[in-house]
Amino acid sequence: FRTGGREAVGPRSGVWLRFDTKDSATVGVAVAVSYVSQMNALANLDASSPGDGFEAIRGEAARTWSERLGRIQLKGGTEPQRRTFYTALYHTLLHPNVFSDANGDFVGLDNQVHNASGYVHYANVSGWDIY
Repeated sequence: FRTGGREAVGPRSGVWLRFDTKDSATVGVAVAVSYVSQMNALANLDASSPGDGFEAIRGEAARTWSERLGRIQLKGGTEPQRRTFYTALYHTLLHPNVFSDANGDFVGLDNQVHNASGYVHYANVSGWDIY
């Protein structure tokens, strides 16, 4: 929306994007989400990637996952068993999710906007135990 566009809400909402690739076949896109507002989504985008390029963000994500998954070193077992274990470990690390925006706003179970002042509001807190 920084370069033009509109907001769509409600059932069957979606997006259609068209890019001019005459000069370059490479397209860079950054996406942010807010359940509160479009302005909060833009602020979330700014807060999560302050000018870093794709390669820098990808490298940081790879380092973070490597560190988290590397906390446990397996010995023994077959390759498929080790793959199954690390897949399950990966799944346990997916939740809980930060649900508050960069400014602390979040939509509560009462469908009202609240602000997590002084803390981070999480969602899917019990999701980790289903794996």
